[in-house]
Amino acid sequence: DVAAVAAAPEEDLLKAWEGLGYYRRARNIQAAARVIMERHGGNFPTSYADILALPGVGPYTAGAIASTAYNEEVPCVDGNVERVLSRVFDIDHARKGRARQEPHPRTGASSSRKARPELQSGLMELGALVCRKKPECERCPLAGLCESRHLGIQNERPVPGKKAAVTQIEVVCGVLLHEGKVFIQRRNEKDVWGGLWEFPGGCVEPGETPEQAVAR
Repeated sequence: DVAAVAAAPEEDLLKAWEGLGYYRRARNIQAAARVIMERHGGNFPTSYADILALPGVGPYTAGAIASTAYNEEVPCVDGNVERVLSRVFDIDHARKGRARQEPHPRTGASSSRKARPELQSGLMELGALVCRKKPECERCPLAGLCESRHLGIQNERPVPGKKAAVTQIEVVCGVLLHEGKVFIQRRNEKDVWGGLWEFPGGCVEPGETPEQAVAR
């Protein structure tokens, strides 16, 4: 329960999380559990503002919980809703991250505006089942209002954003054995997979062989 997670040693929590990946999520869950215990008497908060204040919770998740579970009139703009709005109002770009929380240029929908939970659910379901990446306009209840369909460009909305550049790196590690023991080291807390244990190693530098790199 929340109290047990809040009180648990972090190593025990990470061990229970083992194999699930994204260990930062486990740490955020514990940090959120501690906030719930300290500020809310062990009960999950019910308002958008208090949910958003929990570690690891962003505007979309806070809006989804507040509107779905507690009927608070706050919007939650996920990819499905963004796609519906982009097509219906012919908005040529898909906004990501914080930009989703700014008012839509045509609808005014943002995390600061009220939105009925039924409308939220309807838009999300419409995007998930009908207005998908390949839209099924012939059975869409908003087809008569859809500007991009009227212009014949519904398959071009929203315009996808640029893909992030991928950097290829080669990493090696070594297994050191001594008198029946294996050497492992703990990663820097601020690094990727911070605080987790690993065999020693690192990136292969230009001109090195993997064997030379792991010895270095």
